[in-house]
Amino acid sequence: MLEYTNTEPIHLKFFNKWISVDPRTILIDDFKFQNVPSDTLVAYSIKDENANKGIALLSGKIVKEVNNGTLWSDKKDQNVPTFSTFDRSLGIRGSRFSPGTEEFFSKGLKNILRKRGLFLKNECSDSGVCLAFGKETKRIKRHFNDFVDLKYAISPVKSFGSASNNGFVNQIKYERDGYKAKAILKSTTKQDSDNLLFEYLVGQYINKQCLVFPCFIETYGWYIYNTDTDWDFMSKKSGKTTIEILKSSLEIGQVALQKYVETQVSTGGNFCVNDKHKLPPVERDCTEIESLFKFACENSQYLAILTQHINNAKSLHSMIISSTDVDFPYHDLLNVLYQIYMPLSTLAETFTHYDFHLLNTLIYEPVVGKYIDYKYKFIDKTIPPVKFKCRYMAKIIDYGRSFFNDTSNKEITGNSNSIYETICENIRECNGGGKNGLPLNYCGEDQGFSNFDTSKYGIGHYIDSSFRNITHDLLLLYRVKKLLKRPSLSHKLSNPLLQTIFDRSKYANELLSEAEELKTGVVRYEYGSPELYDTNPLIDGMPEKIDNVIDAHNALKTQVIKNKTDNASYYQTMTSLGKLKIYESGKPMKFKPK
Repeated sequence: MLEYTNTEPIHLKFFNKWISVDPRTILIDDFKFQNVPSDTLVAYSIKDENANKGIALLSGKIVKEVNNGTLWSDKKDQNVPTFSTFDRSLGIRGSRFSPGTEEFFSKGLKNILRKRGLFLKNECSDSGVCLAFGKETKRIKRHFNDFVDLKYAISPVKSFGSASNNGFVNQIKYERDGYKAKAILKSTTKQDSDNLLFEYLVGQYINKQCLVFPCFIETYGWYIYNTDTDWDFMSKKSGKTTIEILKSSLEIGQVALQKYVETQVSTGGNFCVNDKHKLPPVERDCTEIESLFKFACENSQYLAILTQHINNAKSLHSMIISSTDVDFPYHDLLNVLYQIYMPLSTLAETFTHYDFHLLNTLIYEPVVGKYIDYKYKFIDKTIPPVKFKCRYMAKIIDYGRSFFNDTSNKEITGNSNSIYETICENIRECNGGGKNGLPLNYCGEDQGFSNFDTSKYGIGHYIDSSFRNITHDLLLLYRVKKLLKRPSLSHKLSNPLLQTIFDRSKYANELLSEAEELKTGVVRYEYGSPELYDTNPLIDGMPEKIDNVIDAHNALKTQVIKNKTDNASYYQTMTSLGKLKIYESGKPMKFKPK
C-alpha cells in the first residue's frame, strides 16, 4: 500500500461524471504502473464493481500493476480498483469505496473528519496549549479550515479587554466534531490607527518564525467591515454578541479586495502612478499588490485581523506587580527574558518590534503547576546548549509598527521598506492629507503608516518601520528594570544575576531621565533609542555594556547558565510538562511531552 504524495488532485470519471479527489485523503490499494516514470500523470481505463467504465488520471507513484491498460486488483478476474479514504497526517484508514459513488461523500470523508476530531481530542485535548507549542498546528488549523472563513465559529463572540486608541478586540470560539479552539479578532478604532493590513503582512513573516521560536503568535487572516454601521456596532459593543452578527458584518479581505478591483476596473479608476511626487504624475494600471495597498489606505478604519489566542495569559507588567505570583521576579523573570531576547538576537537583522513594552509581552502558563524543560541549541557546536526549567512561556504580540525583511519573499510584501516606498511613490490614496499641518506629500499618516520615517515629526522616538534597529527592542528590558525600582515593589526580590544585567544596560537617555526625576520628583520614561550596532566584547561571558539585543542575549545566556542550580532546586517538587528544543539554525522547534 503506497500513499499518494503528488500535490495534484486525483481526477476520476464514473457514471459520466468527473470528480477530483484530494490526495491528502485518499489511498489507492494494490496498483502501480510498470515502466512508467513515477512523476508522470497517465490516463487509464478502469471499471468499478458494477462494470461501469471510467477513466483515472493517475501518477505512477500510486498504482501497483497494469494489465493491458486496465487497472486491476488482486481479486481474481476482477477489474475493480479499490480505494480507501485516508488522512496521511493521522494515519487513519477510512471506509473502502469505489469512486464516483455517494459513499465517498457521505461515508468515507465524514469518517475521516470524525476520526480526526477524536484524534485531536485524545492527542491535543487543549488546542490552545498545542498551538502555543507548535504541536499539531497544521492538523488543528485544517480541522477548522484555517479559522479564517469562520465556518466553525460559534456564539457567543466576546469583547476581550478594553478598547484602546489603536483597536478593539473580540474573542471567537470554534467547535467542530466536539473539538474546540479560539482566536482573536483585532479591529481598528480610527482611520490613522496602526494599519492592520500592514500588521497582517508582518504576521506572515512572523508565522514562519512561529515554527522556530515559541515566543511569537500566528496571524491567520484579514477582513474588512462591510459598512460603517457594522464597524460602529462592533466598536461600541461591550460584552457578547452572536457569531451570526459578526459574520454578517465582515468580509474576508481577499474577497473584498477582488470586488474592489473589479469595481475600480469597471469604473476606470484602477490607477496608480510611477511617482506621485513628480508633476505631472504618469498614470498607469495598478498592479495586484498596489491595489492591495490602495484598498488598505482607502479603508484603513474598517480593517481587522484574526490572530492566535493565548488562553489566560497575563501581561509581563501584571506578572511583575502581581500579589499572587510573588516569586516570579526572582525565580522566573530571568528565564522569561531569555525566551524573548534569544530569538530577537537571532532575528536582529530581519526584525525589530518597535513597540516592545510590558503590555505587548504576554506570559502564558500552559498547565498550572507544571514546568517546561527548555533547551536552546546553537549553530556553533562549541557553545553549550542553554537549558532551564520554567512554568511560563513568553509571547510577543502586536506587530503593527515592526520592521521586517522576509528574505524568502522577494515580493514587495516581503519587506517593510518596500511596502512604504510603494505607498509613498505609487499610490495617491495613501497621501498624508495635510493632517496636523503636515505637508500633503507625506505618505500614510492618515492611514496608519505614521510609524515609518517618524523623524519628520520631531517626536519619533527613533521608530522607523522601514529600517532595522537592533537597540530599540531593549525597551522591554529597560521597562522591566524601571518597574522593579518602584517603591511599592521593594518587597519583591530581584534575582542578583538579573540586577547585573540591569547595571550594564543604559537605554537611550536613561541617566539624564533619572537625574531629572531626582530633581523634579516626576517620573520620566524613555520611549526609544538610536541604534548602537556594534556588539560589545565579552568578559567571562558578559558584555561590558548592553547596547542591543545581541548584547542582551549574550548577557542573559551567561546568567541563565549561572542560575542552573537555583533553577533546578526551585522546580524540584514540580512535574515536567515536557521538553522543548529550540534551534538557532532555524530548524523547527520540537516539543516532546512527558
